[in-house]
Amino acid sequence: MIMRELDLGDLQMVVRDARFAFKTDHAIIGGGAVRDLLLSQSGLHRRVKDIDVFVRLDGMPIAITSPADFAPVAGAFKEGCERFLGSLGMFIEGFEGTVEFRPVEETESGVNPFCFARIMTNEWPVPIEVIGIGGDPVDEIVDYDFNISQCILTPRSTLMTPACAAGHRNHVVEFMGGIRDEASLQRSKRRLARLRDKYSDFEFTNCQILDATPEIQK
Repeated sequence: MIMRELDLGDLQMVVRDARFAFKTDHAIIGGGAVRDLLLSQSGLHRRVKDIDVFVRLDGMPIAITSPADFAPVAGAFKEGCERFLGSLGMFIEGFEGTVEFRPVEETESGVNPFCFARIMTNEWPVPIEVIGIGGDPVDEIVDYDFNISQCILTPRSTLMTPACAAGHRNHVVEFMGGIRDEASLQRSKRRLARLRDKYSDFEFTNCQILDATPEIQK
């Protein structure tokens, strides 16, 4: 496995391959990898944990109430991920990789509204997570739960919300709320713990609801 450091150019290559594989312009890289690499440009180097690729799946219902709702897009998602793996390794001698599909998760408050797969290869130093959603992944940026992660990358551009830009500039992490259910609250709580560890020199604000929430062990 290549243990080189990633840069934004690497991510742009990944998202180009994703758009080719899923035959769509509605695929972006969002969240942690983009955040960490943007902050690294200002001297705040942090190791990228994984690469999150968000893809809109045509025909996927916006409102998900049961695992059966994924049936119209399950085959297309699987085929797209397998093409994605192939495009990542195109023209690379000795390339090897696997795709692991996660079963749809049911929670007390319903079904998580996305399809998920993890791609592992001997070429990329971190996992590539593929998240299939029903909406436009660019619009979803405003729903990311922490300000400094509200940034996305396309094959040609990097976009961020004003809250993200302010957080990067002032070294402030703010929980943005917007929690819909207990499952997303628990994800945000776990994410907060990782951010505090990774960005221990930043100020954290508006995190009281997460701190007061008992953690449910998975």
